Amino acid sequence: MVSEAEIKETYDIWKLLRAARIANKKAALSTVVRIRRSAYRREGAKLLIDQEGGMNGAISGGCLETDIREIAFQVMNSGEPRIVHYETGGMEDIVMGLGVGCDGEVDAFLEPVAEIRDFEVIEHAIDLMDREKSFVVATLLSSDDDGLHAGSKRLLQEDGDSMGGLGLEALDRAADEQASTYLFGEESRTVTLSFEREGRAYEAEVFFQSLVPLPALVIFGADDDSMPLVRFAAEMGFRVTVCDRRPAYVTKDRFPTADKLVRCFPPEVKEHIPFTERTYVVTKTHNYLNDREFFEQVIETPVPYIGMLGPKERRAGILADVQSERGPLSEADWERIHGPAGVDVGAEGAAQVALSVLGEIIAVKSSRPAGFLRERKSSIHARR
Repeated sequence: MVSEAEIKETYDIWKLLRAARIANKKAALSTVVRIRRSAYRREGAKLLIDQEGGMNGAISGGCLETDIREIAFQVMNSGEPRIVHYETGGMEDIVMGLGVGCDGEVDAFLEPVAEIRDFEVIEHAIDLMDREKSFVVATLLSSDDDGLHAGSKRLLQEDGDSMGGLGLEALDRAADEQASTYLFGEESRTVTLSFEREGRAYEAEVFFQSLVPLPALVIFGADDDSMPLVRFAAEMGFRVTVCDRRPAYVTKDRFPTADKLVRCFPPEVKEHIPFTERTYVVTKTHNYLNDREFFEQVIETPVPYIGMLGPKERRAGILADVQSERGPLSEADWERIHGPAGVDVGAEGAAQVALSVLGEIIAVKSSRPAGFLRERKSSIHARR
């Protein structure tokens, strides 16, 4: 599945790209379009290089960026997009200074911002992300049809609407058919498409990036120990909502990185906050009755994770009270309840507890056991 890190990075970089274009500043966008075996970043990772050499984003752990920046200057000056290939596994690469040590191969597509075709596709994509819609952007990387232009883009929305084009109706149809399979958060990838022009068969390499709304984290409780949880979650790509009944606590000064601040009592919460399959919830009001009442509201929603801070005895009391009023919880409900919330890393203090809780949320989201990576038998990322 597409990661929240990729979604957030793409959104942030597209907005910077738009600003550079409006200001008529030279820049180049580098996107990882193919990974073979292992790599630090996945397909869809982006790096924006401006005319002064400033960089935003990352396509590796820092090993490829310097080389990519030099190539980006060439792309800015030539106005022509380019694909760059890196092999990251051999000892000879390490000696030459480009060894990433990931035992893989990386292809990056660089395109000059000023020459990006169908820029309205990116403008529309930013708007769709603001409105929390799902869509796929297809970018033409190369083709044996000389009449097509690398960098052309097409966007397909979840409702079937599309805009932009790859340069030929037959290729657009093939791209739309392929894109329709990526509308629900599949990993970004490059696909070879076949098409015909005037009775002759051609092929095109097209990169498909699937983008879905960012996952949401709702935190009930605006005490000081919520501050690192909000900050870390925002940095990880969650849309964060802080909810508390105390107006003096729920302020932008206290939670500058929160996307939404809600001041209400538990029975009113569903009027202010949507709870979906992509919403993760943490109750930590430090008030037994408030935590119980917030829990009663969210257990009736489809959220996949309900984290309850506090000792086991407190959780047991809340769950006993709730079941005495509404009846037994289902097996599916028990699977969603995590209390005490967090992975067992011996966390002490608000910052460490925040990392513990977010680690558990990411593990649940990724269907991973949250164990030591050294004990994982298969690869960290799915290999293709």
